[in-house]
Amino acid sequence: PFVVRETDESKIWFKQDREFKKPKLCMRVRVHSPLLNGDTLSMTLTDLVINIFNDELSDSTWKFQQASLDYVASYSSSYQLFNGSNAIEFLFSGYNQKLHLLVETVLSKFKNLVISKEKFEINKEKYARQVQSVKKTQPYGHCGIVCTLFLCDKSVSFKDMDDALAKITYEGVVKQYERIFDKMYVEALFYGNIDQSTVHPYCELLDKYLIQCMKQKYTAKELENDRVGCLKLASKSNFCVSFKCPNEADANSCILTNFMFKADTVKDFAPLRLFVHLCTVPCFAQLRTKEQLGYIVWSYQRTTRGFLSFRVVVQSTVANPNKLNSRVEAFLKSFRAHIAQMSDGTFELNKRSVINTLLEKTKSIYEQNERYWTEIETARFQFSRNEKVAAEITKVTKKDVLAFYDAYISIEGEQRAKLTVQCYGNKHALSLDDEAGKNDPEWRFKDDGVVEWNVDDVAKVRDECGFYPFPYISGSIKL
Repeated sequence: PFVVRETDESKIWFKQDREFKKPKLCMRVRVHSPLLNGDTLSMTLTDLVINIFNDELSDSTWKFQQASLDYVASYSSSYQLFNGSNAIEFLFSGYNQKLHLLVETVLSKFKNLVISKEKFEINKEKYARQVQSVKKTQPYGHCGIVCTLFLCDKSVSFKDMDDALAKITYEGVVKQYERIFDKMYVEALFYGNIDQSTVHPYCELLDKYLIQCMKQKYTAKELENDRVGCLKLASKSNFCVSFKCPNEADANSCILTNFMFKADTVKDFAPLRLFVHLCTVPCFAQLRTKEQLGYIVWSYQRTTRGFLSFRVVVQSTVANPNKLNSRVEAFLKSFRAHIAQMSDGTFELNKRSVINTLLEKTKSIYEQNERYWTEIETARFQFSRNEKVAAEITKVTKKDVLAFYDAYISIEGEQRAKLTVQCYGNKHALSLDDEAGKNDPEWRFKDDGVVEWNVDDVAKVRDECGFYPFPYISGSIKL
């Protein structure tokens, strides 16, 4: 994609589809505003505004859906709200010939939304039930939420959500809707069966219902300055957050171990991606198949606010999180030998497998659109990301992977910074006084020198640790 229009208050991206050759178009719009996530109440009110907006549109967009013309308007999903989003997003997709009619219907309604007290009451009740349903999610979901709470600024806890829900009023929702237009910045992507000349009518709709309606510009520079990276975790340190599962009926406990790496670059991502590939099957085989700790055993890479990490997640009813932590560390300790003893031929085969996966073509216009939009949404703008990573992986040696392990995963690693999130189900006591664990020292396992945090400590932790600068700025590491 390339930029076809850029102003102080907007940026429009365009890419004509030449691969799938279908009469389809995807249009993504993102409306940024610092007034959406100033505090938890603002985020909650914004989410409720979008719920009411979708409710109001359901009747008028039904006919479009019958014609395979679809839209999604969202501020957050159940989990994304906890990430502190500052943008409302619109997705339009379907046959390009008539999609502009759906776009105008949705955006005109967004500009002229009238919130009735009846709709407010109905959707407030629905929203409260949605928040309660998130509390019923499985422990691995709670581990992810708490990990995000500590690593990302402006992310919120369940207590924050409950406090905000108690403060929601009809007048507050109406005022928050009006504030959306006080200050905004608009990004959009057009991808599909469309040429550059036919983008103009869609741009006019964006101007008419969004850009020309804003009271004050939220410039690209302001948006860039407001972005921050993830929480700074000191090297050669272990941190742990422990809590009881909000769903008191769940017997499962879970652990999420997060090993921080570096700011995301293609060169640094390549050894991490290969390490994850090498680790996935042995990790599952050892912790799930051999040790029978639980059905959920995952190991994967993660990018959080532009910073890379390696994660292991294990959910179990037969072991508490402390024992799970011990078993994860035992596996990782043994895994170095697995890599070191791997033959050169096997190592090269694994490299080729990763490269083939990265170079695999997308299978639909929607999948390709999602890949492009991810680069814009994250402000990374590496549209040839997979190809670049694949090329870099060809240069990665076994020595490089072992060097990554020794520095960031090993207990003796000079750069190791580990954050462990432990969720205790109803079968395991947070106080570690379970009868089942009296004869098992792993039941009380803790990392050496671990710094222990509570969920309520998050504000203090953020102040003490601070945050890294957002890495994808001013083209510093963009491709």
